[in-house]
Amino acid sequence: MERQFSHRFGNRITRRSHGTGGKGGINRHAYLELLTSSLFNIPLYKNYGALIADRKFTPPGFAAPLGQKDIRLVLAAAEALEVSLPFASILRDRFIRLAARGGEIRDWSAVGGLAAEDAGLLPKS
Repeated sequence: MERQFSHRFGNRITRRSHGTGGKGGINRHAYLELLTSSLFNIPLYKNYGALIADRKFTPPGFAAPLGQKDIRLVLAAAEALEVSLPFASILRDRFIRLAARGGEIRDWSAVGGLAAEDAGLLPKS
């Protein structure tokens, strides 16, 4: 559970930074290269970061509803253990928002597109 959550947390950082960097005029591919050549230098972040930077969410490699289910399971386990996971709650809310926008046909990394929407970089879907 800890490993899965740490991957989700790292991806949240990369998603948010794409929105923030893009709003500041930073090329999202250059920013991805900076992140994945230093702090997040592992294939998971490189692969999902590229999907987010390219905004390529279909076809899904790991469908958003599966990511949403995993977050629900993580939160249920955390509740049973009386462990607070505030970032997991945020991710749950983002998955719900993605589902409301047709996310069932997208890769779970499409949650990253929501950060770009929030930053005003994309039209609201």
